[in-house]
Amino acid sequence: MKANGAYAKAIPDLKKYISNLKEKNIYTIARIVVFRDNTMARKKPELAVKNPDGTIWTDRRDVAWLDPYNKDYS
Repeated sequence: MKANGAYAKAIPDLKKYISNLKEKNIYTIARIVVFRDNTMARKKPELAVKNPDGTIWTDRRDVAWLDPYNKDYS
């Protein structure tokens, strides 16, 4: 994804962040959202879910999603 310019760290220092949570006795669990990728959808609109008029579909938070049926992505 770095080659496409669609890589962005949501949490710059994940190890430090998790350590901080564990110090506070906060249970952590990982979750990977596979197709919700606003950055990639904007950089490569051909991979995004589309509206009937061909524009990029976005959810109520204005976040674009990738089309899970697009063979170039999956």
